[in-house]
Amino acid sequence: MYYPEKRKKMEPKVALCMIVRDEETNMVQSLDSALKFVDAAVITDTGSKDRTKSIIFDYFENHPEIPLYFSETKFVDFSQARNFNYEQAKRSLPKGFHWFGFQMDADDEVVVADDFDRREICVAGKKILITLSRNSVVMTYIAVFDLELAFKYIMPVHEMPVFERNDLSSVSIPPERIRLISRHNGYRSKYADKNKEIEDMLRYSSMLPEETLEKAISIHRLATMCSDVNDHEKARNFFKMYLEHPLSMKFSSLHCLALQRYAAYLVALDEKMLKGLHYAFLCIYMYPSYLEAYSVVAWIGSRLQMPALVTMACTCGLMMYMKRETRWTAERDTVPGILLKFASSVNESRRLPTLRFEETLFFEQIRKHS
Repeated sequence: MYYPEKRKKMEPKVALCMIVRDEETNMVQSLDSALKFVDAAVITDTGSKDRTKSIIFDYFENHPEIPLYFSETKFVDFSQARNFNYEQAKRSLPKGFHWFGFQMDADDEVVVADDFDRREICVAGKKILITLSRNSVVMTYIAVFDLELAFKYIMPVHEMPVFERNDLSSVSIPPERIRLISRHNGYRSKYADKNKEIEDMLRYSSMLPEETLEKAISIHRLATMCSDVNDHEKARNFFKMYLEHPLSMKFSSLHCLALQRYAAYLVALDEKMLKGLHYAFLCIYMYPSYLEAYSVVAWIGSRLQMPALVTMACTCGLMMYMKRETRWTAERDTVPGILLKFASSVNESRRLPTLRFEETLFFEQIRKHS
């Protein structure tokens, strides 16, 4: 149980929380980047057969100022490994401090400002979001955990944390203060069999009670996993199932992504333009700060030969971007990528009749803010 009035008096400290397996080529660079600001390291090995463990032990022998809490567990799935690691953290870290777990993978590198202070990420009683970049993809996710809160990971792959308390708000740490860069060359990336992961998730999902949060999340995971392997018809069907689930709106980011992806699939696979517009506009109505839905509306407007709709969608999306309050849920798109989609949609609409003068203004704003 979390008691904020009690924890205010305790000094905040940060523990690196990491699960590893066969990461000998990544460990040193990853640890070097994190030890600038952590007070302890809690590392769990899930079955390494290379030099990972010896590299970890040697590294911390050379850095005795940072205590290492090392453990091993047999790999079952990623959620089990994460949960085991955090159990070790809560059990092993010294009492009398307010501990926060900083989570990163061995193929990640953390970049912090020169004057970064660990207290910047020690926000009690919040979901703490950090920006991660992987090639051209930029996303935010929960990377810092208040270890006084009760939470657990669910899903065998693409694991996700679920908190006991439903009223927790989130706080995003500015990327100029701290951010993660993923090299995406760790054990999971090198040896993952995506089709087998889908089979495992299907099996896992089939065993869950229908009207549960876990069931809803598993359906959403299946949709995104099928999309990743270009099985778009299955992805569309799973997104539809997710949107029909009674708990689909429990997580706004998942619901938003499902709305906009389902809208795009309705148009691309089924030529259902108006139905696609319905879901895209619903997404904008419910989550106006997410950019991708505007690009979906612009794309549909172009398909329908409605340049005014294209211009309206792109201009509204750009206005949200200019307010600096935007988020984006498309895992493959950065904000500049979304702006490029806007520009492409408007450029396509130039071939259509009844162009409006606002498009010239729109391109001026694109050049100004890109």
